Amino acid sequence: MRVKINESELFRKLIKENFQIKMNEIPRGITIDSRLHQSGDVYLPINGDNFDGHDFISNVLDNNPSLVISEKKLNIKFPILNTQNNRQIIHQIVAIWQKKMNSKIIGITGSNGKTTTKELAYHVLSKSIKCFKTKENYNTVLSSPLSFLSAKHSQEISLIEMGTNQPGEIKSICDVMSPEIGLITNISNAHAENFNSNKDIAIEKGNLFKSLPENGIAIINNDDKYIREIKTKAREKTYGFIGEVDFKGKIINQKNISVNNQIVELPISGYAMAQNVLAVFALASTLGLKNNEINSRISSFKLPNGRGNILEIGELKIIDDTYNANPVSMIAGLRRLSNKNAKRKIAILGDMLELGSYEEESHIQIGEFLNKSNIDIILSVGDRMKLMHKKVEKNKTALWFKSNEGIINFIKDNRKDGDLIYLKGSRFMVMEKIIEGIK
Repeated sequence: MRVKINESELFRKLIKENFQIKMNEIPRGITIDSRLHQSGDVYLPINGDNFDGHDFISNVLDNNPSLVISEKKLNIKFPILNTQNNRQIIHQIVAIWQKKMNSKIIGITGSNGKTTTKELAYHVLSKSIKCFKTKENYNTVLSSPLSFLSAKHSQEISLIEMGTNQPGEIKSICDVMSPEIGLITNISNAHAENFNSNKDIAIEKGNLFKSLPENGIAIINNDDKYIREIKTKAREKTYGFIGEVDFKGKIINQKNISVNNQIVELPISGYAMAQNVLAVFALASTLGLKNNEINSRISSFKLPNGRGNILEIGELKIIDDTYNANPVSMIAGLRRLSNKNAKRKIAILGDMLELGSYEEESHIQIGEFLNKSNIDIILSVGDRMKLMHKKVEKNKTALWFKSNEGIINFIKDNRKDGDLIYLKGSRFMVMEKIIEGIK
């Protein structure tokens, strides 16, 4: 990971004032991976599960680091900030940085749709308001705050994506970032390995709402029973497709919804996108944007790669949803495929990971959904997907493969013009390699 520092002089001043260290080189960026280190970067070695970044300090010295932050004593000619814990010190630095920035912090979390909601919100808001957003899917307790070091003083709003797979991580990010507005997309058993139940996940995600000040705003998905129960001292703005809410959505067809009777065109079809759009509409309207501004910008949004965007390879169409997977997002994607018009609809599915005690039932649940779907061919890979494969009824064409290469060869040998192919699986399954192989 490398984060560009845009306000270099301000960062250098911060280090001098708070840690009494003079940086001779202009800090161009901050890196935790020595392989990405560039001339003048701050090097932040992290002691991780598999590697200790301190072991690679010698690799960055030829690039004239402006500062090395280290938990170990060093004898080098470059400025050193010695710490007891590098993760804690970077949180301390970012917390100081946040106070110097002229930016309202908007925290976005949830089990599904965090990145798409953040990217859509940026697309809508940035035409009217100077905005910062966390890069790509930088949403961990380390990468989410660290990425904020690339913010500029002129940016009025910062969209901070917050992820978690351990209790306490959302609170840690909020303690550093001090959000004023919070949005939780939904609660489900994604990244559930270290949580006992959806209620526990809701408690963890709910720390975003609990961190908001009294004059802050919680953007509440009123359709989600877990989110409805989260307490907050902030003002509440509610949205949903059910019940009495501030921003009432209604499904019109696959491509359109209405929000408070305003027609909104979806960037792509499907209920998952409709939920994301409704959330962003509520956020943007709360921040003062007009309905026609919001609507026109939503309709022009292009999905990030691997998040459900459509590719065309010759006469094949591919829905690339390969970035990651959990039961809710996989069923949402399969429902989208099932509702599409195509000569043949093919689902290619890989294992869903980090589900803990939900693992077996979740893969079986996918098989049960597929039995009721209009999907013609089901191809799967991974040991866990064997559970799904066994659940699929015999009247469906379903094949399980030991490797991605097996699926690639099958598609090459059996593809037909007009096929629509949907791919999804957890990061570890590198499902995007199948798309590369098909090309």
